[in-house]
Amino acid sequence: MYNRLKMFLGVCLVLVLWACAPAPPPPEVAEEPDDRKERPQDFDTQALTGVVVEKDPVWRLSYPYPALYQPGAALPSPEGLEHLEVLARWLQKYPSQAWEVSVNAKSEAGKVEAGLLAAKRQELLSQFFRRKGFSQTGWVWQAVTGGDFQLRFSFPEKP
Repeated sequence: MYNRLKMFLGVCLVLVLWACAPAPPPPEVAEEPDDRKERPQDFDTQALTGVVVEKDPVWRLSYPYPALYQPGAALPSPEGLEHLEVLARWLQKYPSQAWEVSVNAKSEAGKVEAGLLAAKRQELLSQFFRRKGFSQTGWVWQAVTGGDFQLRFSFPEKP
C-alpha cells in the first residue's frame, strides 16, 4: 500500500509540474516588406476636403486656420468635424502607414496657453482616431504652437 501511495504522489507531482510548465513562445511574425507600403506620390488625395497637400520639400497634408477649430476651441467646429470624418475615411485606405501628426494652436493669452490648447487638441484627436479603429502604431504625435496650420499629417522621412 505504501508503494501505491508513493506512485500516486509521483504521478500527481508530474501532472502538477506539467500543468505549470510555461507555454512555448509564439512563432515570430515576419514584417511586411517596405515595398508594399505606400509612397506619398501614390496617395489619392482628391476626396479630402479643407486640406492643403504639400509635396515639396516634404509630403504632407495641412489643415490651415480656421479649417478645423475656431480660435481658442479644443473641440472642432461642425465643419471641422466633417473634414476629420473625411480624413478618417481616407486614412483607412492606408492602415499600416506611419504618420507624423502635428497639432497646432494659437492663443492671444500667450504661448503657454497655446501649448496647453494644442496638447488638449492632440489628446482629443488621438481619441477620435482610436474610436474610428486606428491603432496609431507608427504615428508620432506632437503638439506645437505658432504654425500656419491647425493639423498636419506628414509622411515620415526614412532615417
